[in-house]
Amino acid sequence: MSESRSSVGLRDPEYLATVAGTVSTGGLFFYGALVDSAPSADVIGFVLAWVFVPMVVTHEVARRWL
Repeated sequence: MSESRSSVGLRDPEYLATVAGTVSTGGLFFYGALVDSAPSADVIGFVLAWVFVPMVVTHEVARRWL
């Protein structure tokens, strides 16, 4: 049986995008804990942008330059 090993390194674009998304989500949860108001549709869109934009940018930068 052949084993396929996938090495995830610090330069892997998928790994870096996941880290960026996790850090962004953690920051937003921290911010959400500080605010007492319910989120509106604008806030939800803003939050999603703050999570997905860093993920996409990090993935593209890592894919092209690392």
